[in-house]
Amino acid sequence: MKTDFDKIDAKARELAERLGPVTYNSDGMFAPTGGGATGPFATAETHRRALESAHAKLAYLLESRDESKTVDPLSFLDLRDGGDDRRGLPGKPVMTGWLDYAARILAKPAFLRGLSQAGEKIRADFQAFVSIGIGGSYTDVEGVITALNPAGSPLPVYYLGQHLSTDGYARFFREMEALSGKAAVTVISKSGTTVEPAIAARLVLERLSSMGKLGAVFAVTDPARGALRETAREEGYNPPAYITPEIAEEFSVGEDIGGRFSCITPAGLFPYAAAGVAVDELLYGYHYGVTAGRETAANQAALRFAANEAGATDLVLAYNVSSLRGKILAFRQLWPESTGKDGKGLNVMEEFYTSDAHSNGQLIASGTRNIMEVFFFTGESPADFPIPRSAHDRDRLNAVAGGLTVHDVNNRFMGALLLDHRRSGVPVTAVRLPRVTAFHLGMLSGVEQLATAVFGLMSGVNPVNQPGVQGYKEIAQGLLGLKGTGAQDKAMGELRAFGL
Repeated sequence: MKTDFDKIDAKARELAERLGPVTYNSDGMFAPTGGGATGPFATAETHRRALESAHAKLAYLLESRDESKTVDPLSFLDLRDGGDDRRGLPGKPVMTGWLDYAARILAKPAFLRGLSQAGEKIRADFQAFVSIGIGGSYTDVEGVITALNPAGSPLPVYYLGQHLSTDGYARFFREMEALSGKAAVTVISKSGTTVEPAIAARLVLERLSSMGKLGAVFAVTDPARGALRETAREEGYNPPAYITPEIAEEFSVGEDIGGRFSCITPAGLFPYAAAGVAVDELLYGYHYGVTAGRETAANQAALRFAANEAGATDLVLAYNVSSLRGKILAFRQLWPESTGKDGKGLNVMEEFYTSDAHSNGQLIASGTRNIMEVFFFTGESPADFPIPRSAHDRDRLNAVAGGLTVHDVNNRFMGALLLDHRRSGVPVTAVRLPRVTAFHLGMLSGVEQLATAVFGLMSGVNPVNQPGVQGYKEIAQGLLGLKGTGAQDKAMGELRAFGL
């Protein structure tokens, strides 16, 4: 196996050299020379201390893959799922399987070939693909597919289960009625009991079946147990015409991988394959991000931690290519859900420039100095347009016509925002993707997920669980009567106090 991993490392490096890596420049996390700008900037000393801590926490995180070093349930933080942030739960898996999952799955070429062939067959057999999930089972699925198919996927992909808004369902079913063929449906849920995707699955399967539009049904869930796993067995989901034995062996969300870290498991890989994404390239990028990108991740965690200690409570993720919105939203989930515990954590906003420069841009430039900002630039755009000359030139743009493209101007405007915000007291980082490819999105995910986990550990919280999202689920189940009439009456009484 070591030889396979050596080959995987070599292939990842070769792709990085050929395509160019994602790069981070964080000079802007420090105050500009010459003074004048006041804000929550890192200093040389706070950065040094934070980086020392980040390296220690990174080493601790990597040790989580060694069971002999994570057996003490009384340790301050052992990264086990279950229990609270300060006590692990014996017998539960350490939820860091994402650290080595890409390498492990890349060492199984039969699985990857089978997944690619399944995607081809789905595109040939069906006219639509429906992905049902919420949270980490949704954000990266749409984020990657839309980023890599800005003009539309070769097979139309619909996303449901991430909300309960009925107008969205009405629009979806209207489009399904007009479908000439059938739709394949995938339900992604580790437990199968999360209410939003469970309702979506019931609605979609029943209505598409009554329309005669329901094709193959798939379920990506826990490898061995849970409500969805039992339903899949009983109903014959994951038909072998698509999910061959080579795929079935790995066709699950890993037992030791949580939702928002699951984009590299079949929770993401299967929809990617159906949409024609190069899943092997994405996995190589992710592997490169969590191995060759470790120092970058540690430095990002350290600088964001230093800025946070200096008063930066809000992290702005800024981008200027519209197809990247879904991917940025995945990071908007990743950081708060990983770090927002025990009264700590970062509030994350996403800003689409230059559009949002005319709204939240005012607050970022001139409001409370509690913001740091990461700008995601892309070097090349898959579609670009030269700026035409005008006989009138009343807008004075003939000076750039014939020399700059729309994407060139877009990047320069976002560069202007970066410079202005730093001068206004906002610590900034510039991230550059040479272009939007599966490799670059994979690498970006690897670095950001690693940085998030290290930042959480530096803050003294468990970055790989999400106890805070259970509260609303418990109350909602009470309101729905799933916990008995007593709990329902109590919750309804509390709501009536709000006039609801």
